[in-house]
Amino acid sequence: MKIEDIFCEVMQIDSIPENFEDLEIGDISKWDSLSNMLFLMALEKNLGIRFSFDDMSELLSIKAIKLKISSLTSNK
Repeated sequence: MKIEDIFCEVMQIDSIPENFEDLEIGDISKWDSLSNMLFLMALEKNLGIRFSFDDMSELLSIKAIKLKISSLTSNK
């Protein structure tokens, strides 16, 4: 499952926002701190990765999340 699909599922939206790569928490009304936590947990489950507690509080944009995922998956 792709990050974009997981995002849409967690945020309960039908399509990927046009500016997806530039999105930050709060840019769409459904992306608040709770849904961000749910999004990160869904990414962990679907991608077989683990974010640290510090990561969870710092990953507040799609760019930051993708960068972190890239660093976690390149170490496998």
